[in-house]
Amino acid sequence: MEKALPSRGDNVLRITDIHEPSISVFKAPATSHPAPAVIICPGGAYGILGIDKEGTEIAAWLNSIGITGIVLKYRVPNNQEGAFQDIQRAIRLVKTHAAQWNIVTNKIGVMGFSAGGHLCARLSNNYGKSTYARLDAADDEAELAAATAATTAAASRTASATITDFRRMVITIQNDLETDGTML
Repeated sequence: MEKALPSRGDNVLRITDIHEPSISVFKAPATSHPAPAVIICPGGAYGILGIDKEGTEIAAWLNSIGITGIVLKYRVPNNQEGAFQDIQRAIRLVKTHAAQWNIVTNKIGVMGFSAGGHLCARLSNNYGKSTYARLDAADDEAELAAATAATTAAASRTASATITDFRRMVITIQNDLETDGTML
C-alpha cells in the first residue's frame, strides 16, 4: 500500500510503495477551446516520488499558463519496467479522454524530473513499442508525445541554475505544443 515517508524538513512530500499507478488531472482554467496538456512524471530515483514539488505544484503552475497538468503516479520502488508501462498507459488514457478533459489531442507533452525525466526520454525514443498487453480501447492510441522535456538535479548545481534550466525546459515545451506537434 502506498505510503508517505517521514519529512526531511525540506517541505517535499515523498511517497513510495505505489503498486497501482494513477493519474491526477489538473484542468487548465476554462476556455472556449481545448488546451494543451503535459503529463508530469515526478522524480525519485525509481524508489520514491517527490509528488508535490515535482508533481502537483508543477501542475498548478502549468494551469497558470493555460496548460492542463496531469500528474502520473507511477510504480515504485524499483520497478523501471512497470513505470515505463505506466507512462505508456497514461498518454493513451489522456488521448482517449481528451475531449472529456478539454485537451487538444495532438498537443500532449510529457515532462519529467530525474527518474521521471528518464521515463519521458525513454517514451520519446521507444514509441510504437507497447510493453504490456492491450487492456481496452485506450491502448489502440499511439503513445507518441508532441513534446518532451526531461531534467535531472545534480548536487553540485545551484538552485538558481536549476530554476533557469526549468524555465528553459518549459519555454521549449510551450513552443513545441504551439506547433503542429512536430518536434523542432
